[in-house]
Amino acid sequence: MHDDNQISYFRPLGAHERLLFHYSVDHPRHFCIAAYLKAERCGDDYLVAFNAVRERHPLLRAGICLSADGSPVFFACDDAADPILVSREQYWHWTDVVEHELEVDFDAAGPLHRAAVLWHPTGAFVILTFHHAIADGMAGIAIVEDLMRSLAGEALEPLAVPQAVEIHGVCQADLATSDCPASVRMLPSEQDLIDVAGQPLWRDFKNDRVSVSSGSLDGALAERLHQIARQESTTINSVICVALALAARDVEKRDDYTIMRQLICGRL
Repeated sequence: MHDDNQISYFRPLGAHERLLFHYSVDHPRHFCIAAYLKAERCGDDYLVAFNAVRERHPLLRAGICLSADGSPVFFACDDAADPILVSREQYWHWTDVVEHELEVDFDAAGPLHRAAVLWHPTGAFVILTFHHAIADGMAGIAIVEDLMRSLAGEALEPLAVPQAVEIHGVCQADLATSDCPASVRMLPSEQDLIDVAGQPLWRDFKNDRVSVSSGSLDGALAERLHQIARQESTTINSVICVALALAARDVEKRDDYTIMRQLICGRL
């Protein structure tokens, strides 16, 4: 709980964001976007570019706290950390950094993203880590693109706080009225979201260790994945996940194989 008089609020979390926030309390869920940028830049150039990107996107400066009525809200967080800038000689492979980032949980009351740059005068690996309440894969890619634009010397215009995908801010008393849209009446209550988020996982992951490996795709396959992703308005990661699920269905010879659907909305 925070003192409402001392905090600058952005907005309440939408239903999808609230579910991810409550879920992360018991089952931390964050993800990394890794990119290699081939550019002749010094370390300070990346710091300047990251500051410009952070000023452009309000949720990169956001934390989550509970308002007076107990609902989670995004607020302006003043202690956002600068990106970690290290020499590529210190980390021989970017996967080492990703493993470390995935093992470090977020404090929701602090910044909900982190950045690390494995820097070299001829290029850098950039690793961005996001809390799922503020971003998804498409939003992460947009941040990388803005970073590239800033490194190229382009000025980035500030954006407004993005609206939640779901309709929010409707009083519970209004949900039962005939004038209330059906999509709003179907929104879950806060307790419903907490109950869903508190359900146990299919197994205990407590003592697991994160292990990240990398591979490469040939040009023709990569281009085909790009085409499908654009056609379906989703990410390459989602295309690959669906392909793997379909392959697993065939291997297991099942007709009732269900692919879990995930909302892709580019929340930043």
